[in-house]
Amino acid sequence: MVIGQVSVVHADGSASSMTRGFEVRVGDTVQTELGGHVHLRFVDGGRISVRPSSRLQIDSYGYSETDTQASAIKFKLEEGVVRSITGEWGAAARHRFRLNTPVAAIGVKGTDFLVKATSDLTSASVFTGAISVAPLLGACGAGLGPCQEGRLLSDDMKGQMVELGRLQNAPRLVPLADLAVASLPQQAVTLVERQPQNVGTAVLLAAADKPLLTEEQVAAAVNTLKPPTPPEPQQPTLPTLPVLPPEPPVVKTLSWGRYSLAQSLTGDSFSTQIDAAMLQASERLASNGVYALFRPLEDGKPVAYAPGSGTAQFRLAGAAASVVSAGKPVEHVSVTAATLGVNFDASTFATRLDVQGANMGSDVVQAVGTISKTGLMRSVGGSSIVQGGLSADGREAGYLFQKGISSGILQGITLWGR
Repeated sequence: MVIGQVSVVHADGSASSMTRGFEVRVGDTVQTELGGHVHLRFVDGGRISVRPSSRLQIDSYGYSETDTQASAIKFKLEEGVVRSITGEWGAAARHRFRLNTPVAAIGVKGTDFLVKATSDLTSASVFTGAISVAPLLGACGAGLGPCQEGRLLSDDMKGQMVELGRLQNAPRLVPLADLAVASLPQQAVTLVERQPQNVGTAVLLAAADKPLLTEEQVAAAVNTLKPPTPPEPQQPTLPTLPVLPPEPPVVKTLSWGRYSLAQSLTGDSFSTQIDAAMLQASERLASNGVYALFRPLEDGKPVAYAPGSGTAQFRLAGAAASVVSAGKPVEHVSVTAATLGVNFDASTFATRLDVQGANMGSDVVQAVGTISKTGLMRSVGGSSIVQGGLSADGREAGYLFQKGISSGILQGITLWGR
């Protein structure tokens, strides 16, 4: 089925207008305009509904009963909303099915699911089966199937959906919301008002959208609608442009090292394994036996700490956190908001992290402390322990944090810049 304006951009860069019966192939990108809506049926019975103002790329679609590695079903939802119903190939090779968005990797377990994606946020809900949602980072981004660090959402988790933002280290469960851009009847009204000559209807694959409209129902809705009386012309007003969040700061001087046998914290995509070369070329500012914060040496000696004067506000470049408790699995924790302010004249700092986990709920890590003559940061009093340091020029910072909570110990690392 095709409603409204839908186009296909082929792998060679050429474009075609999509109509019912059009053959879509690997390498094609399906793009719907405002009010456009298309349903695709694949050779194995899989189905995808591409909603208005969406762009979906088909990276691969193949299956082999004898060669597992030859099976690969992979989509990329660049923006918009799609609903996917897994076909026979996807059900037989679930470990080789993947739908990527700009920030998330989604694997399936025999599933009917809905995804909404922007450049900074991905939300997903499940009708039947289960999905796994993980940050599109490292090996996870390049692979197929569910990622090990993914958040599971199944059809028995009523009233919930998964959400992952660009600055979040792990997906979180949130109350279920309607992810569809608009319902089909409203799209038909919009199309009749704007361009009734381009409205097409067709018999659709069963259950590609709920509730499903038949060809006769759609045609009746379109044919009985009358264009409204045009409104009186008004002075056009300029649209208000959205304010996009700033990119994370780039940190080049400070670095986190992780000891080889230590377990990584949730969301840690920025530390490196500690080796002899790192220990010889760097000054250690803080350590907890698992992670250590390093500042580079110059000719084998520490660089003089000279941050300047005044105050500064830092922005979070990276964070990783978990809750550990004896005899219990490690709980994944995400940092949802963060601030760090430094007063170089008084050699003091103040910081706050808003954190969230599925079991622990929401909590706050808050600390104030002092900065030594060499740039070492240490918290003073309070329930949260913070230790770390600043770069020699005072433009980068990092610290370890730890806080006792009812379910165990909340601990993590951060990296900041300005």
